[in-house]
Parts: sequence; structure tokens; C-alpha cells
Amino acid sequence: MGKAMGRWAMVLLLMGVLAWGGNVLEVMIQPEEANAAGAAWRLDSGAWMPSGGKAALGLGSRKVEFKSVDGWQAPEPWTVRFLSDGQYRTVYATYHRVAKSDTEFTMVFSMTDRAGRRGVVVLELAPAAQEGYVPVEDTLLPLELQTGEGWGGSRLADGQLASWDCRPWQETTTWTLELVCPSDEGAVSLDWVVSSVASDMTATLSEKGQVLVANMMETTRMEIHGGGLHIFDVQLVIPSLAVRVMELEAGWNLIGVDRLLHRRSAAELRSWGPFSLEKEVWSVTADFPPGTVCWVFCEKPMRWHCHGRQPEQWSQALHWGWNWIVAMTDGKPDFDAAMWEWRGGVFQPVSELSAGKAFVIYLRPFSLVYSELD
Repeated sequence: MGKAMGRWAMVLLLMGVLAWGGNVLEVMIQPEEANAAGAAWRLDSGAWMPSGGKAALGLGSRKVEFKSVDGWQAPEPWTVRFLSDGQYRTVYATYHRVAKSDTEFTMVFSMTDRAGRRGVVVLELAPAAQEGYVPVEDTLLPLELQTGEGWGGSRLADGQLASWDCRPWQETTTWTLELVCPSDEGAVSLDWVVSSVASDMTATLSEKGQVLVANMMETTRMEIHGGGLHIFDVQLVIPSLAVRVMELEAGWNLIGVDRLLHRRSAAELRSWGPFSLEKEVWSVTADFPPGTVCWVFCEKPMRWHCHGRQPEQWSQALHWGWNWIVAMTDGKPDFDAAMWEWRGGVFQPVSELSAGKAFVIYLRPFSLVYSELD
């Protein structure tokens, strides 16, 4: 009863503010998960208010700030301006999840004009097998200033942002953004916030083939001059997400590791209890440096996406007799040896090597004194 009376008192107060020539600002925060986690807003470093909170304002400019919440990227602060009295303005602000362990990369773009209007688009990389991953087919992402009061990404029926695009993990990804800038508002600010668990990432922003921002990790803002249509390309390169696809059979498989495995791929391989050869003994291993040969048992056929960064250099020493190796390149070796590949449950002789696959090589005595694959 007390809370209901308090709400009616606030409504009557705000109605009185408008009647006497003041202004009212209301801020709505989305999504609801962010509100449950403690999202809030305030004016000029004042008291925090929840989503739906209202404030009576006079003429002039006021700064709106958003509270930091663990696991969420808060909207950037912005300035609201009232140039005349009697306005009731509702602003919509969106919190975005920061990159989780399975979400390799998230970039939130916001475009703001001098009137304080904004448009938002979210770019993301995630494993295609991740629950809730929904690929977006459109290659052109529109980013337009909101024409009504406030800003925020419009939402689809499933609750996702309409201006949201999630791509599967891969070494190189390019997004194309279509920005429509008003010609009567002067310069438009383009800001971006990056959240990533990748340490080997580079990102560039270009227009018509010309690089405008060479390192989007260091520079997070640029101004766009001139109204009309602007088409930007955002290219992201994460070497640790380079992929080799392996077709594994039901039963035992002999696989080779030719890269510095991404943490997810290493965890997957480790979970299968692989056997590798160490000091002439096959044993369960949890470490997979480049050149590791493993036996893996699969209950049924499967396709494994093995992610990892190619090492700058690595080598494998060969000796007379039997050798278990991972081929570095395709083609015939430059030494005299008999070679086999495990396929269909048996060792089958081969005459050429295939990069990234495991082979058994018998090096005939005196065919060479010493050899090193690199």
C-alpha cells in the first residue's frame, strides 16, 4: 500500500512539473537480466536509480551515467539536453554481456550525433556448437540513429538485438557496417568497446579499402564528417582460431597436433583421454605441443574442429627405425622410408605425406645419418 501511494505521489509530482513548465527524463534499461544483476543510472554523479526511474529537470544539459555491473558492459555516459520546457523524454539504454569463456570476442559499436541520438550494433564470435548460438545470415549490418527519443537496439521476438551479429570461430572475420549519417547534425561520433579473451587479436576499420583505424584495441573512437551513407569494414584476425577439421572414425584414431592448441580444443582433446608416446611408452597425456601424435577412441564418427595458432617454427628429429610423426607439409619426403597412415582401423601404406596428419615411418638404416623435419 505504501509503495503504491509513493508511485502515485511521484506521478502527480511529475505531472505538476510538466504543467509548470519543467521537464521529465525517464531511463529504461534493458535487458532484464542486467537489471536483475544491479544495472542502474544516475544524473551528474547523484544517487543511483533503477530502470524506469524518472527525474525532473530544468533547461540545459545533464550527464547520464550507468552503473558498472559484473559480467556486463555498461553503456557509455552521455549528455541529455533540454532546450525548451514541457518535455517528457524516455531514453532506452542497453547493457551487453562481456565475453564469456566460450565467447572469444564481443565488440559494441555506438553512433552518436550532437543531439544525443544513438544507434547500437553488437558483433560477436562464438563456437558454432555453443548452446544459444544463432548465426545471422546478413552480411550488411545497418547502424542508424534512432529517430525517436532515446536510443537502443530494437529487439527481435526471441529477445536478441536486431543489430546483433554472431559469427562462428575462425581466424579471419570481416563485418560490413552500413552507417546512415544525417547531413544536418555536423560530425557524428563512432565509438566501440571491445571485450575479448583472445590475446593474439588484431582488428582494423576501413572504408573503401582505406584503413582508418589500424588498431581498434588502442583507438576506440572516431568522428565521421559528411552526411549520407558510409560503408565500413571491420576485419578481425585471431590466429589462435585457425582451424583444421579432422574426420574421426568410430573406434581408434591416430591424430597429429601441428599447432599451439586453443584452450577449448586442448580441453576437448584432454577429455578424450588420449595416449601419446613418451620415452618409448604409450601413456595418457594432458600436454599437446606441436608434433604430438595421439591415439583417441571415439564411440561414433565425428568431425572435430581443431583450433590453434601455427607456431613460428618447430621440428621433429628422425632416427633409424620406427618414427611417429606429424607431417608439416604435403608431398613426398626427401629421404628413403616406408610410410603408413592409420585409416579404416588398419595401417595402410602411403607414398606421400599430408600436412597435419599423423604417420608411422620406418627409416631404413644408413638412408641418412640424421634428419629433421621443419
